[in-house]
Amino acid sequence: LNLEPETVEAEPQQVNISASGIRFMIKDKVEQGDMLEVKMLLPTTPMVSIVAYGQVVSSECLGSAGYVVAVQFVNMDSEVRDRLIQYTLNRQREIIRKQRQLE
Repeated sequence: LNLEPETVEAEPQQVNISASGIRFMIKDKVEQGDMLEVKMLLPTTPMVSIVAYGQVVSSECLGSAGYVVAVQFVNMDSEVRDRLIQYTLNRQREIIRKQRQLE
C-alpha cells in the first residue's frame, strides 16, 4: 500500500474488484492456478496504489481480444484489504446514486 503512487505506465481499464479478488482482461495467456502480482491504482482522493498477489481461478480465451482472468487474492495484508473494502463500498454507493438519478 502506497499513499504516494509511483508513475504508472499502464492504460486504465475497467475491472470487477472486491476485497477477495479481481477480474480483468489481459493479452497474455495465464493458466488456472498461476500466481500473479497485481498492481492497482485506485482512483481515490488521494490516489492509492496497491500491490496484491493472487491465484488465477479462471482464464477464458476471447480470441484475438485476449483473456478474461479472475484472480483470488492470497495473503493480503489487513490494511490493504480494508482499503479495497472501503473503495468498493464507496464505488457501489456511487453507482446506486447514479441509478436513482436516472429513474
